[in-house]
Amino acid sequence: MVMKSILTTALATLVLTGTAFAGNAPAADGFRIHSEAQFLDDYGDQVESIGPGVYQVVKGKLAGKVIAIGEAGLAYDLAEHRSRANRPQIGTGKGPLLRVGKAGGSDTVRRLEAAQARYAELARTRNGEAGTKASSFGVISCRTWGPTNQMLWYNAWASVNATTGLYMDRGDGSLNWYYSRASASADGYTYNEPFGAGIFTWPLLEAYAKAENVLTGHVVENSFLGNRTTLASTGYIYNGPEFSHNMRAFAYLQGRGDCFGYVSISDAFTL
Repeated sequence: MVMKSILTTALATLVLTGTAFAGNAPAADGFRIHSEAQFLDDYGDQVESIGPGVYQVVKGKLAGKVIAIGEAGLAYDLAEHRSRANRPQIGTGKGPLLRVGKAGGSDTVRRLEAAQARYAELARTRNGEAGTKASSFGVISCRTWGPTNQMLWYNAWASVNATTGLYMDRGDGSLNWYYSRASASADGYTYNEPFGAGIFTWPLLEAYAKAENVLTGHVVENSFLGNRTTLASTGYIYNGPEFSHNMRAFAYLQGRGDCFGYVSISDAFTL
């Protein structure tokens, strides 16, 4: 993932001059996405493409975050997390690594591999429908069957949030450069389900969130699979008492069951 070089530069200014360093409110650390086209309409002036389906926020208070959308975005995330899982874990040297919840990198890789495999089923479904165009699908699309057993499609929105960086106001509008934290969350909800949809439809959404202190090995992961709606959140994890910062946050929403699609957000702060 891309380091938050913008925050690092601002931090150096704060340390040397005491300049104010504005933080992000947790509720404003993410994006609500219905489709890639909608995302670009709403945020196109704040992001730059760094690959197919992958965008880095380069302007505003959310600068540094990376958004990955669709099959191409998922491939990007999978490559990044595979690379990270193969690196040796680095602790502080002052005790065993602390992990909360499931194991870290390899579990994330397995989840992303399973998400990637679902795109093959989506391709088979689309190929069987005459006149269906990929552009007609949202970031998460769900299938159902109408009264005459015809296949119908509707969508779900995804809200993904990730934040890493300094916190704790010093009382002068700047943030204390000893303390950093990370958190992530994802939620989603289906909408516009066709009238008369079949009762044997399973519109499932999976939310996944992960926050990590890379220096200590402290990882918090949470996931939830829901019918039509879902939410997963890590809460905050912290850098601890040492003056060192290497924090990561990652969250995704993907379609399961009769839903397909993928969107994620990543954030990192290293100093």
